Amino acid sequence: MTALVRKLLFPVPDPPDYDDKSFPDDLIWVPHRALEDDSKTFIPCVFLPFKGAKRMVIYCHGNGCDLGTIYDELLRYREYWQVHVLAMEYPGYGLCTGTPDEASINAATLSVYNYVTKQLRWPSLFIFFYGRSIGSGPVCKLVADLQERGTRVGGIILHCGYTSIRAVVSHSIGFVASALIKNRWQ
Repeated sequence: MTALVRKLLFPVPDPPDYDDKSFPDDLIWVPHRALEDDSKTFIPCVFLPFKGAKRMVIYCHGNGCDLGTIYDELLRYREYWQVHVLAMEYPGYGLCTGTPDEASINAATLSVYNYVTKQLRWPSLFIFFYGRSIGSGPVCKLVADLQERGTRVGGIILHCGYTSIRAVVSHSIGFVASALIKNRWQ
């Protein structure tokens, strides 16, 4: 992926909209293996438990924000839906190391799901995935992969989803530029 394409698809907030002291009681670090060099890293996540909740929402945010940008929104979702909310950061965003691209975000999303099911021991049928904008791509990819393995989840919520990355680029900067973009998260 060229630097121009990466900048168009993943406009990382710079500087990040939060630091490790912004919401210390709600910030957790999920173990992860980096795709670039297989080193052990951590994915910063906001975990907002709701007392007595039976359902968990794993939230994948849009491409122009980070956990700091969406923190208040996550609090509202938790209260309104009365669910536990776990929102993940993408590689290269906020406090997360790495480079944002389709493969690294897919791997991070899988690591977060594995953490929820294996470490927190949350049953997959009570996990709902929320994908906003570009976050709808990794959500759909992971849920499709899980279904292929015979694993069912509670549900999927797509907010501002898209038909294709190419269509997003075409709408944003023009048809000619969209021809340079490989479709992702098919």
